[in-house]
Amino acid sequence: MSECPDDIEEDGEDLIAHVSVTVDGTWQKRGHSSKIGVIFVISVATGEILDYEVKSLFCHECKAHNNQDHEGDEFQEWKKAHEPKCEVNHVGSSEEMKAVSAVDIFSRSIATRKLKYTTFVGDGDSSSFGRVKEALDKKFGAAYEIKKEECVGHVQKWLGSGLRRYKNDMKGKKLLDGKSVGGKGRLTDKVIDKMQNYYGKAIRGNKGNLEGMRSSIKAIQHHMIKNDELTLEQQHQYCPKSSDTWCKYWKDKADGTKLYNEDNRLPEVFMKQLDPLFTRLSNDDLLRRCLKGMTQNQNEAANGVLWSKCPKTKFCGARRVRIAVCETVAVFNTGAASKAVIMNLCGVTPGVHTMRALRKQDDTRLKTAAKKVSMKYREKRQKLRAQRKSKGDKMAYQPGGFGLSAKPVDTGKKRKRTPKQTKTNDVNEQPQITFVMPTIEVIGKKRRT
Repeated sequence: MSECPDDIEEDGEDLIAHVSVTVDGTWQKRGHSSKIGVIFVISVATGEILDYEVKSLFCHECKAHNNQDHEGDEFQEWKKAHEPKCEVNHVGSSEEMKAVSAVDIFSRSIATRKLKYTTFVGDGDSSSFGRVKEALDKKFGAAYEIKKEECVGHVQKWLGSGLRRYKNDMKGKKLLDGKSVGGKGRLTDKVIDKMQNYYGKAIRGNKGNLEGMRSSIKAIQHHMIKNDELTLEQQHQYCPKSSDTWCKYWKDKADGTKLYNEDNRLPEVFMKQLDPLFTRLSNDDLLRRCLKGMTQNQNEAANGVLWSKCPKTKFCGARRVRIAVCETVAVFNTGAASKAVIMNLCGVTPGVHTMRALRKQDDTRLKTAAKKVSMKYREKRQKLRAQRKSKGDKMAYQPGGFGLSAKPVDTGKKRKRTPKQTKTNDVNEQPQITFVMPTIEVIGKKRRT
């Protein structure tokens, strides 16, 4: 056997490439009662959709024949002819669609794609990876090794979910200082969002550095919670001290003219209360699965393209969803110009203007994508997201009170009241009506009508 690179192995006369993929599922209906589910497997290196699966619990023809006599000869004949093309290809709950689809895709990857998906990037809340690993061990044994990488976006949300769960469990209870968890100066939604963002930055900013991740997560805890026994410099010793630091203490100290204000920090009583959560989310096993800083953002983008072509607001069958999935794969992998290939396959030759419009659509999409990844647009999205989550500004609607800005306009003018019409005592008095005859202009001359 000749020598091969680490990401390619020989299988007889075939070469099998090792690929890292992101795996995520989406459902036609929101919630856990959808009849149709779709899963995409996307390459981390190229960002292209490598494979997909559509699972369905519903078939229009089966529903139409549901009222017939199932024991009759007519129904049995229809059933025999319908089974090969029946749209129902899943048995079980909607939640299991993702795991079952992932098993099918990984099991056929070598035979159909000549690819071995060796790295599974997914969210830790799903059982898909465990089901896939078990199926591959049963089919290929130790020859097929697969490892798990966490999506940083999902891991980031774990801190926010944990803090909100703790806050909800402590509702109506008092801490050691005699105060509740929530309220002004306590664990509010704004503070939780801030800690969640810091946690995501701690992971993304220390790719490949396990110790750096652990230290940055520890910095969040000491930055957000007071410790009166230590000086401010000791409390913020774990925070980044660079010029672009998110720590307000080091920013104000570098400025020299500003005095650090720690009113927004949590009281010391929260240090012991939140320590188990921070310890669990800084576990070495978890952080090792985040060292590469991988995300499922490309899967979310593919899901958005799919449901823009087949909206969730209107139910449809698996056949239409499958057509939308195929179009999504073509557009997602090669752009809008791929529609010209589909037209050729249908016997329609695209003209010059059609090709020009398709190329223009691709150019516009690339320019828009380049803008969205810039820091200016990222900061703007963060501000808009914070405004949507904020509960402070409850004046979201005021008729006629808003100008071009989002704040109500105070014109300083009061509404004028029209004087009430006085009633007359003379019943014979009638209002006078004056008729004004219109003036008609005819070829430069005026005459009365």
